[in-house]
Amino acid sequence: MLADLLIYRWFLIIEISLFASAICEEIFYRFYLPKSNVIVECIISGLLFSFAHFIDKYTRSEFTLSSYIILFFLSICWLISFKITGSLLPAILGHLLYNLPKTVSTIYQYRVSCKVKSVEISK
Repeated sequence: MLADLLIYRWFLIIEISLFASAICEEIFYRFYLPKSNVIVECIISGLLFSFAHFIDKYTRSEFTLSSYIILFFLSICWLISFKITGSLLPAILGHLLYNLPKTVSTIYQYRVSCKVKSVEISK
């Protein structure tokens, strides 16, 4: 019972972090970015966003060079959406959509592991 509770706790932490990271990262990389020339802002935002994901050990083990290039350009798109609308909402929603496959995958893996455990216990 305690093991199930701990697994559920880690599952919740992972899911909350996927949502919270999107919101916090967008606030940091779009709103608090030093204001300058839009092109310079795009480059700095893209590089910082990509580098922040590179320094994470888990991400580094999962991502390829093309993943970081995609992150760079997504960061630019999200910055431009912020500049055009004056709101972080489009960038946050875009980031959440980008994180959605990982979120769904995590939920699926958690549910499958729970089902496997319940089958093993019933045997």
